[in-house]
Amino acid sequence: MAQNEKTSKGRIMTNSDEERFAKLMLEMAEAVSQEVSPFKIEIYFKHLVDLRYEDIERAFNAVIRTRTTASFPKIAEILEAVNGKVEDRAEIAFQSVLHSKNFYASVEFEDGTIGKVIDAMGGYQAICDWQEDEIKWHRKEFVKLYAMYDARGPWPIKKFIGEIEANNSLRGFTDMIPPTIQIEDANQVALPRVKKELKA
Repeated sequence: MAQNEKTSKGRIMTNSDEERFAKLMLEMAEAVSQEVSPFKIEIYFKHLVDLRYEDIERAFNAVIRTRTTASFPKIAEILEAVNGKVEDRAEIAFQSVLHSKNFYASVEFEDGTIGKVIDAMGGYQAICDWQEDEIKWHRKEFVKLYAMYDARGPWPIKKFIGEIEANNSLRGFTDMIPPTIQIEDANQVALPRVKKELKA
């Protein structure tokens, strides 16, 4: 992801944010009674730069408030504080795909990881053909693949061409192609609710 790119939820960090990010790292080090080197700050910034500063700040504050050990949190812990547990996010993503199935429409998932999983499971049209009695098996595969690709991301947004756009493009009817349906990243708004449901 390019450093000057914007997400639909706001601007991700750039090199200009490195100074205030370093202050967060120093605050964390003081809170857990650890020292932090400039090289360590550089490593953490490199691996967290594709996130919004506001999200990073909230994650750092949350970790400081809940940490009970005198050790500096690992990058994976910061990412989990920002994004939630991957299992919960995978479940949310799966429900998002189920609710958006539309053989005829072109769709675009804001969560790039979903696009990678859909490709790995045979493509969007194959998912639209899922039968009700197959859902529980597809869910297991989806969650497993989501966790794998999520660890390798972030991934760019991908558009999946629906039947109407495919046919009209082939016939040259470009003025008869309907707008692409934008599927927002449901994890940004649904994670607290799903966590509660999963614990019930």
